[in-house]
Amino acid sequence: MRSYNVSIFASLLYCIIFSFLFFVNVNSFDSFIQFPTLKDSRGKSISLLYVNEFGAKGDGITDDTKIFQDVWKRACASFLRPKIIVPIGYSFLVRQIDFVGPCRSKISLIIEGSIVAPKDPKVWDKLNAHKWLYFVKVRHLTVQGGGTINGMGQKWWATSCKINTTNPCQHAPTAMSFHRCNNLKVRDIRMLNSQQMHISISNCINVEVSRMIVEAPAKSPNTDGIHITSSTRVAIKDCTIRTGM
Repeated sequence: MRSYNVSIFASLLYCIIFSFLFFVNVNSFDSFIQFPTLKDSRGKSISLLYVNEFGAKGDGITDDTKIFQDVWKRACASFLRPKIIVPIGYSFLVRQIDFVGPCRSKISLIIEGSIVAPKDPKVWDKLNAHKWLYFVKVRHLTVQGGGTINGMGQKWWATSCKINTTNPCQHAPTAMSFHRCNNLKVRDIRMLNSQQMHISISNCINVEVSRMIVEAPAKSPNTDGIHITSSTRVAIKDCTIRTGM
C-alpha cells in the first residue's frame, strides 16, 4: 500500500511539473508578472503600472524613491509598451533617481498627480548634486499626464551666491534631465520651483517638448526653463516659461 501511495504522489508531481514547464514555454516568464493590460487603438497590448499599487504612499512625506526605482525596472524589462502611472490626488516624495535605459519597449511615464523633491539640500550630500530626475539612454520615452513636478527649490535659492555673495557658489540639481534619449516626447506637465534649471536635454535626437508650463519666482537664481546641448531635431512648441534670473 505504501508503495502504491508513493507511486500516485510521484505521478501527480510529474503532472504538475510538466504543466508548469508547458505554461512557461508557451507564455514565457513574463506571464508570471501580471500587470493590468489593455489594448490601444491599434489592438496592441500595453501594461499599466500604478506606483501606489506597488507600495508608494504619495503622502508627500514618505520617501517613495525605491518604489519608483523598482517600478521603472519592471517597466523597462517589459515588452508590453508599459505606462507608469503617477495617479492624481497623490504627492510622491522622490529623492535623486536615475531612470536608466535602454528598455525593451516604448515606455511612458504618465504624471497625473505630483512628484516633489526633498526640501532640504542636505539630502543630496552623498548624491549627485547636478541632478534630480535623470533619464539616460531611454529610447521612445514619453513623459506626460497633466500633473506637476515640484523641485521645492526655496532652500537652494537661499544659499545661492547670486542671492548672497558671501556664500560659496555651488551646484544645484536640474529638476528633469534627459541624456542620450532618442525619440523623446515631453508634454502637458507643470514644472515648478526647480532647484536650478528645470529641464536639460543633452545628446538627444528627435525630441518634442510641448504644452509645458515652467514657473519659478522672478528672483529665483538660475532657474532656467529648458537647456539644450549637443542635440539634433529638437522642437519646443506651445510652452509657457516664467522663471527667475
